[in-house]
Formats: sequence, C-alpha cells, structure tokens
Amino acid sequence: MSVQLIIAGIIFLAVIMLIMSSGKYKGAVITAEELKSQIAEKTKMTLLDVRTPAEFTYGHITNAVNLPLQSLETSVTGVVPDKASYVVTYCASGRRSAEASKLLVKMGYTNLRNYSGSMNDWMRRGNQITK
Repeated sequence: MSVQLIIAGIIFLAVIMLIMSSGKYKGAVITAEELKSQIAEKTKMTLLDVRTPAEFTYGHITNAVNLPLQSLETSVTGVVPDKASYVVTYCASGRRSAEASKLLVKMGYTNLRNYSGSMNDWMRRGNQITK
C-alpha cells in the first residue's frame, strides 16, 4: 500500500510540475509585435508598468497601470483582483518586469506575459506612448 501511495504522490507531483511549466502559469514572454497587435485588437489585459512613478510620468505604453515593483506585492490585488485575468508586465530594461512576473506567479496569478523587450525598446520601435 505504501508503494502505491508513493507512486500516486510521484504522479501528482509530475502533474503539478507540468501545469507549472505551461506558458500561462510561468508568465511566458510576449514580443513587441505580439503586444502591439494585442493592443490594436483591444485584447482585454492589464498592462503593468513596474517602473518608478517618475519613469512612468516620462512616458508609458498607453493604458498601462503604474505599479512599481517595490509595492507590487502589497498593491496588485487592488489593481488585478482576478488572478486568472491576463496580465502583461514591462519595465525599462526587462529585469524588474521579470522579477514582477515571478512574484505574481508566487502569488497565484496564472495568465502572465512578460514583455521581452523594454520600454526603451518599445520607444525605439516607434510605438505609441503616453506622457
């Protein structure tokens, strides 16, 4: 009986690991082209700019919500209460948004994308920003 329990436990862990490795759970990457297309198509999403308020004021992707990485854990549920809703994170270089995605996964968010570029890349490509 204990061998059966061990096998069941191993199968259970394998299934959990499979779920966690899917793009939706881990916060897969989204490219500039994909993000631009989804914005144009008015895809329902929360676009989280995890830079500082000063950086956000300088310019941000239209309709983004500024939620600095430092306050993300304590404030995100007020902005994104549904942990299954679609969330895209971005920052100036990609480092903070990657950290934000990891944190959101730990908090139970399951439909994440991290913009593979950066705000700098977004502007270099001539994409629309709001000041």
